[in-house]
Amino acid sequence: MNSRNHSFYRKSLVLLTILLLFISCMNFFQPSKKDTGSIRVLITEKLSASKSLLPSLDMTPASYTIKGSGPAGASFTQKVTGTSATISNLVAGAWSIIVEAYNGDASPTLIGSGTGTVAVTAGKTESLGITVIPLSGNGSLSLTVSWPSGVLSSPTVEASLTPTTGGSAQSLSFTIIADNSASYSSDFIAGYYTLSLCLKDGGVVVGGKTDTVRIIKGELTTGSYTFSSVNNPGTISGVSLTITPSLADPYLVSITGGESTIITGTTLNLTATVSNADASEEIEYAWYVNGVDQGVSSSSWSCGSSWAIGYYQIDVVAISEDGTRAGSEGIGVNVYGLLGGAIQGKALSLTGEVTTLAGSGWQGYTNGIGTLAAFSYPYGITTDGKNLYVADKQNNIIRKIIIDTSEVITIAGNTNIGCGAYYDGVGTNACFYYPGAITTDGTNLYVADTDNNRIRKIVIATGEVTTLAGSTKGYSDGTGSAAQFDCPTGITTDGTNLYVADYYNHRIRKIVISTGEVTTLAGSSYGYADGTGTAAQFDYPSDITTDGTNLYVADSMNNRIRKIVISTGEVTTLAGSSFGYADGTGTAAQFYCPCGLTTDGTNLYVADTDNNRIRKIVIATSEVTTLAGSSEGYTDGTGSAAQFDCPTGITTDGTNLYVADSYNHRIRCIK
Repeated sequence: MNSRNHSFYRKSLVLLTILLLFISCMNFFQPSKKDTGSIRVLITEKLSASKSLLPSLDMTPASYTIKGSGPAGASFTQKVTGTSATISNLVAGAWSIIVEAYNGDASPTLIGSGTGTVAVTAGKTESLGITVIPLSGNGSLSLTVSWPSGVLSSPTVEASLTPTTGGSAQSLSFTIIADNSASYSSDFIAGYYTLSLCLKDGGVVVGGKTDTVRIIKGELTTGSYTFSSVNNPGTISGVSLTITPSLADPYLVSITGGESTIITGTTLNLTATVSNADASEEIEYAWYVNGVDQGVSSSSWSCGSSWAIGYYQIDVVAISEDGTRAGSEGIGVNVYGLLGGAIQGKALSLTGEVTTLAGSGWQGYTNGIGTLAAFSYPYGITTDGKNLYVADKQNNIIRKIIIDTSEVITIAGNTNIGCGAYYDGVGTNACFYYPGAITTDGTNLYVADTDNNRIRKIVIATGEVTTLAGSTKGYSDGTGSAAQFDCPTGITTDGTNLYVADYYNHRIRKIVISTGEVTTLAGSSYGYADGTGTAAQFDYPSDITTDGTNLYVADSMNNRIRKIVISTGEVTTLAGSSFGYADGTGTAAQFYCPCGLTTDGTNLYVADTDNNRIRKIVIATSEVTTLAGSSEGYTDGTGSAAQFDCPTGITTDGTNLYVADSYNHRIRCIK
């Protein structure tokens, strides 16, 4: 080898050595593949759902940005549209991961984030689950509450907002706008809250609502609560909520066991269920009535037995143990009262359609279903909401009709003994003599045993019949058998007392149920006169009903409907004048021997017997209209297309009217 070639060789060798040393140094500073690992990020979002009071921001994620920081300043940023992603070639060691969620706006808005940590292992893929939740910070809340104009004399809205994570409730000071609305607005820290609001009139609760509220950073949550009417006795109210439907992962809560309509004294057995809770989550509950916390923390609640007539909004709030999830649900319950032998508290909405519930039309005595049963001049009728009870006059028995099935059975009296008998006893061992009227308090029946001149009591559960008051025909106040009646034909009860239309005595009598003491509330000799107590006059009063404050009397031969204030005995004329047939207001209306009355608390319904019609009177205005019926006969149909033949007793179950169509020997239903 010559010197030139040797020199070239040495130079090449040196260059090769330097290159190898450089490559070796590069590998020293860069990890090999066997020193890196991967992360599989699984994203769970708790951003978009419904079922509470909600912000206006679109909380539906359209994309995610995953950011990571690791050992020695290593980092990455990756944008994804799905809920999982794998990031490879990460230096082994501890990594902090942030996931940011963006909505689908033209300029995407950051709507939430989540964080997590993971130890990357060389040569392996680790899984990391991250839950994305809404951003922390301040958001805004705006609320409005409205109610019917002119119904509240001194309205106020009391409300509070309580963090689900614990802490003190903050009172919300609403501003009354005009006479039928109120508003509130303020800022709050992002999170879940329980909103409780109560509408009052002069300090008396007339309605309320409870809800869960989600406040989101930088966003406005709005709610509008509208009460269709207020919770005064005898009225029905409701509440509707208008919201923007987007919320951060609330619980989805449902209530079972609720009924939209119950009778006073009924117990509701309610259960709240959360359908989208994680198995490991501990859930706390709170129950509210008209926005007032009831102090019940379990998922189940038995309630309602002591509520008065009216509308109640029942809400339940479900909250996670850490307060990061919440949800609410509500039901409206109308509580009606069994009063006057009818269901009251709801103004009936009737079409006037008449059908036959029971009775073949042939005079006789047969138990059975619907038209397979037979009656003999059924006269009085009452209900407990589930069943009808009929004074089947010329059969001398008391019948029961199950409304849902139309099944007719006998609960007391004996048609085989004939007329003129009087015996106390159980079921068919008891005897009546032309029983003309009947009422109930839900536990007992009270019968005006007309031709026996006695007031009888029947325990519904056992059929046991006893005599509460009365003896021989006559007129005498007194207790039990010391009192006398003369053909009592109408009877009603407020649950404490009975009130009797004492037909031939032309008087309205009062009986204290607990003692049997009989006194005279109003009336004297026959005639027509308004006045107080014995200064008033009636002419063969046939039936009577009550709304708890007043009595209403079918003053048959005066062809008028009279009103008696119970507390004073003051008698006035509500509607009617001379006999005839005319719709109109007050004395402009005409009746012809009305013999039956009932009320829903807002309206009176009259069996206008000799006109063969069912009439309606709006109590507040005395306006009289005809609901159904025309000439004498028997026809099912609507309004004037229907026919009755001497309708007498009448009652309501809160939905329909039921009429004892006496001369047709049928029980009719008006829808």
